[in-house]
Amino acid sequence: MKAKSIGGTLDDEHASRLATAISMALVKDPTNVLKATDVIENYPDDLQQRFGTSLICSIPGITHFTTEQAERYYVQAEASLVKAGEPASECLDNMRATMSEIRQEAESRSDD
Repeated sequence: MKAKSIGGTLDDEHASRLATAISMALVKDPTNVLKATDVIENYPDDLQQRFGTSLICSIPGITHFTTEQAERYYVQAEASLVKAGEPASECLDNMRATMSEIRQEAESRSDD
């Protein structure tokens, strides 16, 4: 299956962009994106797991988002995940924790 080999063929920049694209799809259709990334999460290969649920639910775009962009993304994703209900609750918890860390880091930078 070609999809299983993609993790090993992408450089870090392209992998980051793909993870961000998947996280944007999460906003539009959280239930189906989570079904797909749950499968990927269980692949034995670390490179493939770069596109699994745990990464997608931790705001992968933060590597190239500004704090404001991360906040905008989070507001959209949170609303979508809340609407998706129970299947998305673990992802939502993970995303909330990630956003809390991002906010703390931003606050620390502003205190310097």
